[in-house]
Amino acid sequence: MVVGTKIGLDNLKREKQHYDLTLINSNFQEINYVLFLSQQKPNLVFSGLFFPEYDFMGRLLQDPSDVNNQPDLLTFCSANTELGWGFLFAWHDNSSKSCSEFMKSLATMAHENHMIEEFMFRLVISNCENFAVSPKWWESLSENNRGAIEGRISNMADIFSLTQPNYLSEGMSEICPWKFENVISNMG
Repeated sequence: MVVGTKIGLDNLKREKQHYDLTLINSNFQEINYVLFLSQQKPNLVFSGLFFPEYDFMGRLLQDPSDVNNQPDLLTFCSANTELGWGFLFAWHDNSSKSCSEFMKSLATMAHENHMIEEFMFRLVISNCENFAVSPKWWESLSENNRGAIEGRISNMADIFSLTQPNYLSEGMSEICPWKFENVISNMG
């Protein structure tokens, strides 16, 4: 666990150097993003990052445990907008290999008429340690739905639990009330 934590921290430091250089050089074209916009009031606010191992279809993108490779990093957060709120994905060019494929898998889910909001909700609950839930929304959930969310959080926090390939595509269905109307992106 100590070795894994050090490797993860070293990878984050490497990513910080990329972002620092981008900021110093004002070369913001190196930052890729996809912003989903909603006119609703948010029921959850969050800010997180992770090294995506699997995409939304359960395909392996990278192996973050491979100490010989530097994993790609994806950031995501909620953001207030003039019309409601947004779900922002962002990554540096050096992480494009995995992150672009990750976003393409979400686009595939949308193209196949899946409720992508459920996939995105699973992502937040499964990969984000920094979020706050609207008490009013939480209280409105059934006991089963609250239990499903709590179970997912507990499972993902368990360092001895392996990440399952389908963790972004299964579970916690029909809980999230999100609806995104527009998407803004600089992906080619």
